[in-house]
Amino acid sequence: SICPLSTAATISKKIAALKIKPPAWLKKNSFLIIPLGFVIILTIEHLFHMAVTLVAAGIFLLSLIFLATIFSVLFERETWCRYVCPLGGLGAIFTVGGTLNVKANPDVCSSRCKTHECNKGSATQPGCPVFHHPLYAKENHVCKLCFNCLKSCPHNSAKLTLQLPLVKIWKQKELPNSLSVLALSVFFMAPLLLGTRFFEEL
Repeated sequence: SICPLSTAATISKKIAALKIKPPAWLKKNSFLIIPLGFVIILTIEHLFHMAVTLVAAGIFLLSLIFLATIFSVLFERETWCRYVCPLGGLGAIFTVGGTLNVKANPDVCSSRCKTHECNKGSATQPGCPVFHHPLYAKENHVCKLCFNCLKSCPHNSAKLTLQLPLVKIWKQKELPNSLSVLALSVFFMAPLLLGTRFFEEL
């Protein structure tokens, strides 16, 4: 609700939308595309000194908004946010330790649900904008907490849960590929960029 890229994409989708399904290669390689985009963003920011060159930073932000808008017009739902956006991927790392989670009751979903309206939507309510099913709680780092699934689930299976901060980090058995690769990219890029800045000042 506060991301300029997502907001611009949502507005553009209301004007024009082809609603093409995201290609399989995009979904399959998202865990590499997001970290690569993050590295490219950091590199461009560093090369063009965007921390002090506001014009360059503004042009770059407009370029990202343009890309998000193109994806929104071409593909259904919020394909950019789920499979491409480096900033969304970075935010997803921090949601692993978050306090709010949307979860579903596996027993209800497997025995009573046939339509999966929480994901696909219904005649009166839209489905999940980022192709997420609350049954798969281990992937709730992609959840935008829009609560569409809570409104559309006819069995009241999807629930908003509250937990202590950071608890899920210790309970997490394994991180998804998308978070693992991105976390490693952030870990190695940070000292690299700080090192180059140090040598520039010498």
